[in-house]
Amino acid sequence: MQEMIEKMIRSAYDEIEDVQKYMKMCTDMKEAGMECPGMMKDIAHDEYTHAMYMISMIEMHHDVPEDLMKKWEECKNMYAKA
Repeated sequence: MQEMIEKMIRSAYDEIEDVQKYMKMCTDMKEAGMECPGMMKDIAHDEYTHAMYMISMIEMHHDVPEDLMKKWEECKNMYAKA
């Protein structure tokens, strides 16, 4: 079970990084005078839900590492501002 928890933790980190990547792309596009297409926001939303579900599953079986929760809170704040 511990191996599976570790895989979910790594996946949660990856999903959070992907949310941040796509949200940053939107910001960069806006700063370049371009409109951020809804499709880009949809991709970020998909990654956001993946991260949310990973963290929920980890919480069911194990304590979520403090660093992961910190990154998740930062991600949620970034996503909310979009």
